[in-house]
Amino acid sequence: MVNFTIDTQKFKDAIPYISKYIGKAKKSPNTYIGVQFLIRNNNLTLVGFDGSSGIRYDMGKVDIEDLSVTIEYATFEKVIQFTDADKMHFYFEDTKLKLLCGKSKYNFKYLDTTYDGCFNYVTEGDAWLKIAVSEMVKMFKYVTHYICLDENMYFLKGIHYDGCFSSTDAKSVCVYPFSSTPLKNGYILPKQMFERIIAFPNKDRIFSFYNSGSAVVYKTENMECFTQLLNGKYPNYKQVLDKSINNTSYIEVSTKLLSNACERLIPFNDAKELHKVNVFIAHQTLTLSTSTVEKDREGIEELSIISTNVDKDISFVLNLKKLLVIMATATTETVKITFQDNLSAPIKFETDEKACVFDCVIRTRTVAQEA
Repeated sequence: MVNFTIDTQKFKDAIPYISKYIGKAKKSPNTYIGVQFLIRNNNLTLVGFDGSSGIRYDMGKVDIEDLSVTIEYATFEKVIQFTDADKMHFYFEDTKLKLLCGKSKYNFKYLDTTYDGCFNYVTEGDAWLKIAVSEMVKMFKYVTHYICLDENMYFLKGIHYDGCFSSTDAKSVCVYPFSSTPLKNGYILPKQMFERIIAFPNKDRIFSFYNSGSAVVYKTENMECFTQLLNGKYPNYKQVLDKSINNTSYIEVSTKLLSNACERLIPFNDAKELHKVNVFIAHQTLTLSTSTVEKDREGIEELSIISTNVDKDISFVLNLKKLLVIMATATTETVKITFQDNLSAPIKFETDEKACVFDCVIRTRTVAQEA
């Protein structure tokens, strides 16, 4: 029998990270519901794996011989969360782990599985991305709303990185510039990976990302994680950026006023009509209007334009719910909306010092058609 004693706080610190990579009992095979205690060269590593993503968390030195056992995680986590003991005493027997926390005693039968073999990835070259969790939180706030929900477009269900973070639902594109050094080949990173990372408690951690064949490996301080990349050909979003260079017409309006106007119009908006909202720009005024299919409810909002170079009336149709999302994630006091006079390119919304959104009009309408 081998044993060691360790500070409880070390496990309390590890739980918020390890738990993100443990399979859920009702959704995953029993194979993925455990946490592995891996001891090599007097160093303890906790290993978790949910079937597609994994984590190795370095717990530091322990003075015992090499060992590898796996126990059921959910129960172990509950003990860690609610124990009042400052120290935890581990006794590894042939078929079970005995855990002593103060006057409390627990037994865990070993699971017939290990996870360290899942970490057979070899990182290739230098890190192609280094980013703090805090910066990732800001980025994710924007791009998550434009990730495709269509199951048939699997490769659009992630976030693309090539120096810029971007996402698209094939109708709108959100771009969040990050690095001044673009990558020759980009990577499509799963949304779930970012959800895990931004939920980590320490927002100051800096993660380094490495290529490893079909997976991405990301490391920070005392932990190493991996997840499978999404396969597929990501659309050339830079074509949209190139087209927007010719968006010379613009209006600038109050972010708060436009956001509130969109909120007030939602009850008048109809999903049967693709959440269409009519946009009309004329005489230093931005007018939004929408109605139900039956025309039993109609809402019209008028906002003063702060600045513009548009000298003629222009009209088009957007998706109100998508416009509301754009405004909800804006961080600037005003939003600048740029477009081409003939509306042949996507409309650009500048709502942050970094992020911008390109949204395609549902259809254009001339002033004559309005009349």
